[in-house]
Amino acid sequence: MAKPRSPHIEMVIQDVMGGLKGIAKENHVSLAGVTIDMISDVVDVTGPKRMTRSIVRSLGMQLKEPIGDKNTSGLFEPRLVGDVLILPSAAFAARQADYPVN
Repeated sequence: MAKPRSPHIEMVIQDVMGGLKGIAKENHVSLAGVTIDMISDVVDVTGPKRMTRSIVRSLGMQLKEPIGDKNTSGLFEPRLVGDVLILPSAAFAARQADYPVN
């Protein structure tokens, strides 16, 4: 969830569009001419990694400090960084990733 006009989501959109424009340029086509065959992995272009990197970058710009592993890894509880709630990895398919039940 994000509030309307979130700068973090705007950064995600800008980054995804930048990636797509780069693919278009590499293939000598317009943005509208990009096809699925030109994209090595859709998830890399538009997926959770791209979204996470963009949000972390936006947070760093907003807070005027680098955001990295010290803020986001090894969490056992959710952590509020700026206006973004970062969940521990176990919040995502914990049973499948062999995280402890507690």
